[in-house]
Amino acid sequence: MHTNEAVLLMLISAGAFLMPIIGRRFDFLPSSVAEILYGIVIGTFIGSGLETGIVTFLSDFGFILLMYLAGMEIDVDEIAETGKRNLGVYFLYFIAVAVLAVAAASVTGREPSYSLIYLATAIGLLFPILKEMNLMGTPTGSMLLIMGSIGEVVTLSGLMVSTALFEYGFSVDGGLYLAQVAGFGLIAFIIIKLFTLYMWWFPATQRFFLSTGTVTETGVRGALVNMLIFTALAAIFHIKLIIGAFLGGFIFAAVFRQRHEIQERLGTFGYGFLVPVFFIDVGMNFDIGVLKDVSVLLAALEITAVVLLLRIVATPLLLLSNLRPAHLPMIPFATAFPLTLLVAVGRIGSELGWYTPKDTGAIVLAAIVTALIYPPVFKNLAARIRV
Repeated sequence: MHTNEAVLLMLISAGAFLMPIIGRRFDFLPSSVAEILYGIVIGTFIGSGLETGIVTFLSDFGFILLMYLAGMEIDVDEIAETGKRNLGVYFLYFIAVAVLAVAAASVTGREPSYSLIYLATAIGLLFPILKEMNLMGTPTGSMLLIMGSIGEVVTLSGLMVSTALFEYGFSVDGGLYLAQVAGFGLIAFIIIKLFTLYMWWFPATQRFFLSTGTVTETGVRGALVNMLIFTALAAIFHIKLIIGAFLGGFIFAAVFRQRHEIQERLGTFGYGFLVPVFFIDVGMNFDIGVLKDVSVLLAALEITAVVLLLRIVATPLLLLSNLRPAHLPMIPFATAFPLTLLVAVGRIGSELGWYTPKDTGAIVLAAIVTALIYPPVFKNLAARIRV
């Protein structure tokens, strides 16, 4: 390891430790936003020309683990209890947002790939907010998590379809790519069924897969092996690695319903270090020079506004579900701060050439602004509702 890289690793490690502490001192500042801002400072004043091989590996691993944990957060039991009608309406809501996102990209004169930015939905920041407000386990909290999870699934599905369209167009290669995606999904479905059947015949083996607190930590090892297997399968099928990781986390959640202790241990490891390294790395790769361009700032504000506006327009569809009308005003705000997936889509789109450096800068800025503005509004609206 070169000296410069060692210094950079120390700085990033210090930031991963200190930024959550600083974030807690400012109620409006999520730790992930603080980590991105810290990365911007490092990249601007210190990081120029430094080798970042190890940092890049840790960042990529943190990115994959973040999506795996997102998949594990999907509660299959709560989804089953929601009812087909409500689930259908929730899916319809996000399909409507997706259609509106495509229209908005056209109306605003943006590239079609911007529709993914407008659609992006994630529960990465919503989850801790619900915990903070003691809404976890309540009907309102469960409903919001289910909606957020559905939004994540629709966003990742949109990413796969967009990859086929933008990379291959309406061609044989595009059809082959979608066939690979379908094959990957079929394998995942078969694995769920086989594991579920195995656990039904041999329920005692769950102790092995969920074992924690021992020297071997077989539960944590099994969860990590599952994550890496699905990530590797995604690579074999030429699918984005984060989709494989997310699907692997969902399968673990679907098969092992009593996974919460393992999820907590993985979360401690991931959110405690690797995920912060990912967000710091995002900040380090942010080109501070784009802020001199007013068009970048305007584009960030445009994304911030459009993300919320599309959800407001689609909200009346939720009246078809069993939701109380009093809940509707908070739904657009609860689903409009997709920091994790907004950053993820921006990074992937940049790597694939969908977005210019200015576009990427606007996307990161929009991710920060939405994470700062919309959560307080959501908390204020939710506090007024009797849950």
